[in-house]
Amino acid sequence: MSKQGDRRRTGMKMSGFRFALGVSVCLLTVWVPATSMAGNVSASAYQMSQGEDEAWTFYRTGQYGKALAAFRGLETKGDVAALYGLGVMATNGLGMPRNDEKALVWFREGAAKGSREAQFGLGAMYDLSRGVRQDMTLAIDWYEKSARAGYAPALTRLGRMNLLGRGMSRNYGKAFRFFKQSAQRGDRDGEFYFGMMFIRGWGTKRDVEEAAGWIRKAAEKGQPEAMRVMSTLYEGGYGVAQSEKDALVWLEKSVDAGDREAMRRLAAVYENGTFGVTPDKEKARLLKKKAAEVKKAVFPDYAVM
Repeated sequence: MSKQGDRRRTGMKMSGFRFALGVSVCLLTVWVPATSMAGNVSASAYQMSQGEDEAWTFYRTGQYGKALAAFRGLETKGDVAALYGLGVMATNGLGMPRNDEKALVWFREGAAKGSREAQFGLGAMYDLSRGVRQDMTLAIDWYEKSARAGYAPALTRLGRMNLLGRGMSRNYGKAFRFFKQSAQRGDRDGEFYFGMMFIRGWGTKRDVEEAAGWIRKAAEKGQPEAMRVMSTLYEGGYGVAQSEKDALVWLEKSVDAGDREAMRRLAAVYENGTFGVTPDKEKARLLKKKAAEVKKAVFPDYAVM
């Protein structure tokens, strides 16, 4: 597709391109600090210790018993970052029975000791009334403290709150600026939502090519919704050259990352034989079954974009 053709699409309403995509980002289950290699934190941020990296690796790979033991070992050594990890596991019921009260204690202790991750976690507890009465003023205060310390996910969360008018007046301009800061720090969710702002034309001019660039960055870091949206971009040729082959590749990647909506869409692909695949009713059935079995996030996000 030519540049001129892409620009024409930028101004289109893009019928059939449904951007109320059921985009959801679970809260505590994705609050996993990235290693410095992933570039998810600012240059001024501390470098994760070998023990922390090992603990979060166990967590990301579903070895929750080992993750819990690693975090507890770090806690006994006075590692403040371990308090955040323990709080995440407690409020999600991973490696231990779910216990919001314990999580709150760990987040508070970590926040008081200056852990920006724990400050973020404490903000979410007040935001979502987990172990404490909902208090949006305190939630925003703790998110802002975390953001000022350079924690990119806190910037992303503040962007979402401004976008949705949660605990504050809706402000697309502020949302755009928060997402921009987060995206520039390499946070994959920030990159994804920053790209979506260009799709919607919220807080900025609509620019599908710019959107595709940022959404691709997030997708290449494994952001499940971003991978699904890349599939849609390739399917329709929005900001990228139209390609059913690439649309299928990104949809399959999103499925592999556990995205429920992607599973449903891939099931439809096999039912109808689109994207050049041979119709396969059994594959479609298994994908639907898999989608139905996907565990709902403990903290499903509070809105779609």
